[in-house]
Amino acid sequence: MPDKRDPSHGRRSIILAALAVVVLVLIAAGVVMVSPPGERGRPLRPGENPAAAPSRNADLFEDESSAEARPLPSRPEAGVKTSNPADPGRATSEPRPADNRGQGAAADEASVVDPEEISGPAKGHLIIRVTDRADDRPVIGASVYFPMRETSLESEGGEIRLLPGMAEVVKRTNKHGIAVWKERELIRDLGTGEKPSGPGVSDVRDPNRIPVIGRMQSSSVVVTAPGYADLFETVAVPALDPRGSEVALKLSSAVRVSGKCRLKRGGSAANVRIEVRQSSRQGVSANPANGFTVVADSLGEFQLKVANDYLYQFAVKHSGYAPYQSQVFDFRRDEREVSIVLEPAQGIEGVVTDKSGKGIAGATVTSVQERLGVETDSEGRFIFDLVKDRIYSNDIHLRVTAAGYAPLSRQVLANDRNVKIELSREGTLKGVVVNEKGKPVMEARVTCRYMEGREEIFNAQSEVDGEGHFSFAGFGQGEARLIAHTQDGLSSEVAQVKVSPETEAGPVQLKLTTAAAITGQVRVRGGGPLEKVTLALNGKPVASTDAEGNFSIAALDAGEHSLKVVNQYPIEDGQLRQLPLFTTDGKAFYYLPAERKLRLKLGASEAVIFECDPFEAKFDRTITLRIITVPAETATAVVVTINPVFGAPPAGIEMPKPYAFPVDIPDGRLETQSKLLNGVSYEVTFVHPRYFTATLHHQALAQVKDGETVEVKLERAFMIKGYVKDSQGNGLEGVGLSKDADNKWAQSATTDIHGYFEFGQLKEGDYVISAFKTSYYLEQKAVKIQGRDPDLLQLQLISANEIRIVVLNNGQPQPGARCHIYRNENDSSNPDDWKVHFDIGTTDANGVKVINFHWQRNYQVVALHGSRIGYVNFDNLRETPSREVTLSLEPAYQLSGQVVDAQTGAPVPEAFVRAHIEPTGVEGKDGNLFQTQSDAGGSFSLTVPAGMYHFYVPQSTLYRRLDTTGNPVPQGTTGVSLAVQLRDDIQGNYAQMVSFSCPATMTAGQEYEVSVTVRNSGSTTWSPTGANAWRLGSQAPQDNNTWNISRVNLAAGIEVRPGESYTFTFNVRAPANAGQYNMQWRMVQENVQWFGQYTPLRQVTVVAASGG
Repeated sequence: MPDKRDPSHGRRSIILAALAVVVLVLIAAGVVMVSPPGERGRPLRPGENPAAAPSRNADLFEDESSAEARPLPSRPEAGVKTSNPADPGRATSEPRPADNRGQGAAADEASVVDPEEISGPAKGHLIIRVTDRADDRPVIGASVYFPMRETSLESEGGEIRLLPGMAEVVKRTNKHGIAVWKERELIRDLGTGEKPSGPGVSDVRDPNRIPVIGRMQSSSVVVTAPGYADLFETVAVPALDPRGSEVALKLSSAVRVSGKCRLKRGGSAANVRIEVRQSSRQGVSANPANGFTVVADSLGEFQLKVANDYLYQFAVKHSGYAPYQSQVFDFRRDEREVSIVLEPAQGIEGVVTDKSGKGIAGATVTSVQERLGVETDSEGRFIFDLVKDRIYSNDIHLRVTAAGYAPLSRQVLANDRNVKIELSREGTLKGVVVNEKGKPVMEARVTCRYMEGREEIFNAQSEVDGEGHFSFAGFGQGEARLIAHTQDGLSSEVAQVKVSPETEAGPVQLKLTTAAAITGQVRVRGGGPLEKVTLALNGKPVASTDAEGNFSIAALDAGEHSLKVVNQYPIEDGQLRQLPLFTTDGKAFYYLPAERKLRLKLGASEAVIFECDPFEAKFDRTITLRIITVPAETATAVVVTINPVFGAPPAGIEMPKPYAFPVDIPDGRLETQSKLLNGVSYEVTFVHPRYFTATLHHQALAQVKDGETVEVKLERAFMIKGYVKDSQGNGLEGVGLSKDADNKWAQSATTDIHGYFEFGQLKEGDYVISAFKTSYYLEQKAVKIQGRDPDLLQLQLISANEIRIVVLNNGQPQPGARCHIYRNENDSSNPDDWKVHFDIGTTDANGVKVINFHWQRNYQVVALHGSRIGYVNFDNLRETPSREVTLSLEPAYQLSGQVVDAQTGAPVPEAFVRAHIEPTGVEGKDGNLFQTQSDAGGSFSLTVPAGMYHFYVPQSTLYRRLDTTGNPVPQGTTGVSLAVQLRDDIQGNYAQMVSFSCPATMTAGQEYEVSVTVRNSGSTTWSPTGANAWRLGSQAPQDNNTWNISRVNLAAGIEVRPGESYTFTFNVRAPANAGQYNMQWRMVQENVQWFGQYTPLRQVTVVAASGG
């Protein structure tokens, strides 16, 4: 019989069991509450808050909502390796499907992994293995912060400062250097909080399955360990196989780097925030990715702990300073001191509004020259700092765009803090695409290029609707260029439509017709067709030939196109890759034929035939190159450049490109074998700054037979090395250097980031080293090389004087005043040393222009604004490093006239004209001059202040100087004639036009006599014979045949010697049609030059013949 149990006893048992469960839960919760994350095998860094919430800072490169990670690189990066041990030969970018066999067992086994004992991949887990980069030993006790979305952290005292919440994701490596994560942890930390979905992703709620991450994620990871540089990388998290996956990280030894932020004009930049980007990838093409920030102290100094085999780049975007970005540093080679030179910024600040005055949020304001843009805030305001010291202009070209508004270009001034930009509503355009019968086309794509002048503002495409209609928006004042296409090869002509803000252009009708096409064949010259040859249209591969060598390219726009054969087959041999060849199978090679330029028309097909010459890719001999140094010594990184040269390539074939590579010569001797191609000759050069360049000419190599050796000797040369620093001892980057005593500007070396430079391949002798850089004074030093390299050279450049120019108009600052400076070309006092003129741009919004003067000479500053002028002069002294000059604007006047030949009255073009103001007795005013050049007609015009003026025309290669001192004219004088005398020592060809006569009126088709008298004022004798005969030629335009003649010969047997005159008398025939025609003549030496003066330009009236 069944037992009879008391029901109340059963209820009491259930209640007691439930109470026990509650107690256990409370105990467990208490353990969790009193054991913060950092005490469960997760060490905290000093200053961490164990109770901080997890960080959710946005990734700089990825949207937070994106769960798709960047794919793994095809080759592991240095320092970061991901793998799938379940299938080591398989790329991790192709996740292996989950193995569903034995799921329950797998789940049980995954749950018993001991984090302190795990030594390799485990089912359902991801391990991160941390080892020493130098010897691959495991790094024990390293703190691994993973996964993280941050790509930028801060550094403090050389250590990465952890953000709140990072303690939630830290784990410590065990005795095998491994930290481990369960798959569920990864899904929780890497996922979006939603149920995973997509191919290969299991349902994590199924207790009988091990969830598998079926697609890669990307995440940042930070690894810290004593004695190592902090590792901060973005890694690709591999697809997790049921048997486990692994990410391998290598730590590098730490080195200390110090740096300083300083101002270009001297002094430190305090409390500047510096962004430091780092990358473990090596090589010149590396692009530093993840990074951290460091803040300089009150002296502008900062300290970093970095990896000696990482790459680093420093950037500053700090209010008040122009943005700065350094080159990429490799601290294995570079000095461990970083110098950041900052310039004060010139800011722009303002507001973007609509016509009602309401601010437009989210508008983009871009400084076009600097390519620097910002977005307006919720009130439409914007502010940014410009990139550079604007030496030539304070004019800033702004481009403003906003959704729903017409784009606008605006010129403003630097330092303008009150820019107001008003946008109009956008212009729109509508249209329809029709066929040749005028019926709407339902499937077509319309491309719109919006142009403002020659600048393309945007390029957009739109599909037509069911009735063939299309529309575009976003227009300002400009032109829209429209064209329609269909997939079956139809196209329209380009329609050009004027557009403007707040208006709707159109409707525009685009009529489709047959598009342009190209058909053709590629074949062997004198042979059969070539199959699988790739053709590129406008640089883009678009077609390949069929078995008959034929190809076709359809649906092309009308206009200019380029078509060429390109090689798409991988060529393994390095020498063959350098030659202009192509192959379709790696066996037969052909010369690349010349590119074809085509002009296509709609509805027409252009036929093109490429005939290709075969190339025999045969290595006919192997030779040995023996390279020795004299004296015998080890030489590293000798650059060997091989220039392959065809003996007689087919017409139109481009020459092969040279290629270079470095070699080391241990103990002064190196022997290496080289295979030489049949039909190709070679020229080889060996370059190293320590040795004189050696060259193996192709004639010499051609004599070397198969198996023979050719020897190259590198003879020891001398070097000059040194540093260029500023007055504070900081290295100056980008300083130009010359070693030419006769030409101090013949730059042949440049300093690096530390101010270091070197000249190589030098012989014994005397040198003058000149160092020059904008905004610094030139520095020179004599160096003698005798028997050995000279001592390390130390050059110091002194900052050029900073001149602050203030322009006032009626006592108030004048923004936008145009400033000019004049100085002597050299240090002499010869008045014929013409004044160099510089247009240094406009004053800023505060009426100020700042510039560096680095010549110790007299300077004159002139400012112009409207009809007013200001001027001053001063001596620029090195001992006066800065000064301020004030120019007060006053009424301006014009002085105008013409420079003419004193003998013939012919205009003298391009003559320098200086108007010198007579003494005023006012300091800074006396000695001023105003300079210009005469135009093609010899005319000149000067803007000057009130006063009396005399003129000076400097001596030139053709004319003597003219000085009118003692005969001044007042301001406002016009019609001044400055007659200059021709020099009597002119070398080469020169002719003066003495007289020119021709009828003022002619009858159409009739002949008339014309005469031109010229004087030979040069040093050559004119002759009528030979290929370079001297003749009279037609002008206006040059070589015209308007008068039925374009050349007039000297009489047979006549020579015109220097100083002699000759009269050309000849007949011309009037044009057949009545009208006004120009006649002008000038001397020419055939196939050499046009020379001398022009005859006056005469306008002849041609009347119709009687009865015509």
